[in-house]
Amino acid sequence: MTIEDISKVYDLDQHIGGYLVWSKTEHGNRLARKYFCKIYEGENGFYVQEHDNSPVNSIEELEQQINLYVKSLPYNSENYMPLFNERCFVEFCVIDYLKTIGFKFDSSSGLFNGSSAYTCSISNIYGDKSGSVSIIINGLDMFDKKETVTISLLTGDWSWVETKCEREIEAVKKCINALLKPLFLSNVSSNMLIADKLTDEVADIIECESNGFFVIEKKLELKEKLQNLLNLL
Repeated sequence: MTIEDISKVYDLDQHIGGYLVWSKTEHGNRLARKYFCKIYEGENGFYVQEHDNSPVNSIEELEQQINLYVKSLPYNSENYMPLFNERCFVEFCVIDYLKTIGFKFDSSSGLFNGSSAYTCSISNIYGDKSGSVSIIINGLDMFDKKETVTISLLTGDWSWVETKCEREIEAVKKCINALLKPLFLSNVSSNMLIADKLTDEVADIIECESNGFFVIEKKLELKEKLQNLLNLL
């Protein structure tokens, strides 16, 4: 197996004694191509050094090594790309976590001094937005030299609650969870208290939307939507 053989399956970039391995087809979260790992050439083939592997001389065995290595990582393989420093790594892993729980970067926040805002929009069964939850994180930015991260949960126009932790991935995730879980649980509880006071009724509910000239109407199948929501629980 030669570099030419490997380059038929993966995109490769030479890098300090080895090769960076990229997908030919899959796009990355923040890069044009999905990054997998770095491979090295030994006397008897190629190997993924980070996973303590022996050199192999077939593309099938190398693919297996790469796949096993990527699956073994606690975070997205892209974040381990050697051109990213440690501060990038921490920021990217936390941002990836925020995405998994429904938070997106809020570019309209206009914050500065190393702060970034992330917002989670909460939709209801009618397809509308019931509300949103916003947090501000200071000290996570890769260019910020702080070693302490402050996570603030906005509770009003000029009010918030906050907590602080060291600039470490799992520590930041725990603080985010500590702020958000009580909020979402209390929202569920409040909604259930109101729902319990209402009787179950059946009615033809029409969904209406205007295009500026006409009103478009269609029957809303709430039963099916409710069942889909229950299936997610």
